[in-house]
Parts: sequence; structure tokens; C-alpha cells
Amino acid sequence: MFRKKILIPYNFSQRDEKSIHYAIKNYAGDNTIFLSILYLHAPIPKVGTFTLGRENLIKKMGKEIIDFRQKEDELFKVKEQFLENNFNSDQVEILFLEKKNSVAKDIVEIVTQGKFTTIVLNRSPGKRIATFSESVSLKIISSLKGREIIILT
Repeated sequence: MFRKKILIPYNFSQRDEKSIHYAIKNYAGDNTIFLSILYLHAPIPKVGTFTLGRENLIKKMGKEIIDFRQKEDELFKVKEQFLENNFNSDQVEILFLEKKNSVAKDIVEIVTQGKFTTIVLNRSPGKRIATFSESVSLKIISSLKGREIIILT
């Protein structure tokens, strides 16, 4: 049984890489840790052939499918980083989910429903406090109680 369930929201930025490196550095070799790497993608557009035309619809959906596959492949490369650093394959999962609400609301729901004990967030250093007060991070922090929240800058 895992002692600690950790969620790492991931959006392919350099700051997100910091979260990955933090988790590797602090949890490698600990078999009681379970990590979920979360990517929330935009909803698939609901379009009909009558608005775009059949050929344009095929082109648009083909591009969406290629983008999804590329993101999914990149996420599995992130998982490989963990496996190369003393994590077992059953300790790391990829969550590739469609965004339903705001990013903050979706993350809070995932943390709550998934019974995560820890979430690793990151933010840009040097931004004004007012910006932070409107940020996804603050919305998550203010909505989650009784959980460890790690914020990397």
C-alpha cells in the first residue's frame, strides 16, 4: 500500500520540469510513494461538417489527433525519467484528461476524488503578489485543506 499519493500537474513548461526534478530528487527509491503526472488538455471542439466542410473538418481533427499523440508521447517520456531514477512502473501513472471547468477546479476535484495526499505546484518567481492572488496556485491552495502542498519557484 502506498503511504503518499502525489499529484504533479504538468503543462510542458520549464517550470514543470522543476516539479519533475523535485519529485525525482526527493522521492526516488521510496517504494511507498505513488506519483500521478496530470495533463489537462482543452476540450475537443464539437464541430459539424456543415460549419467547416468535410475536408476542413478532417484536416482540423487530424491536427488535433497528432497534437494529442505528441503530448501523450511526451508525457510517457516524463514517466521514463522516473523509471530511470529508481521508481517502479507501478509507482508512476500518466493522467491525460480533458479540462472540464477551470484548471484550478479540475485539479481540486482530481486531488479530492483521487485521495492525493500531496500536490507539487510551481509558479514564476518575481511576479507581483496581486498576480499570485488571482493565480491557479492560490485557488488550489485555498480549496484544499489537510493536504501537503509544495510550491516551487
